[in-house]
Amino acid sequence: MIYQEIVKLVGQYITYQEFIKNVPEANIDKHEWYEILNGDSYRSNKGQLRKAYNDAFEEDWHQKRTWALNLLNDKDEKTSD
Repeated sequence: MIYQEIVKLVGQYITYQEFIKNVPEANIDKHEWYEILNGDSYRSNKGQLRKAYNDAFEEDWHQKRTWALNLLNDKDEKTSD
C-alpha cells in the first residue's frame, strides 16, 4: 500500500474524512485507515494531548496561586513586625 507510511504520520492529527478530501486518489477505506493506525488515531491522540496540556496547565496554575498567596502572607508578616 503506497499511502500506509503517510497514514501512520498524518493519521494522528487528521481524520479519515480530511485525508480522503485532500488525497482523493488514495484507495483506502475507513477500516484500512484504522487498521494502519492501530489505535493511534486523531481522536485518541487529541484526547491524550488535551489531558497532557490540562495537567501541565493545572500544575502551572497551582504554582502561580501558591506564589501569589505566599506573597500576600509575606506582606502580612512584614506589616505585623
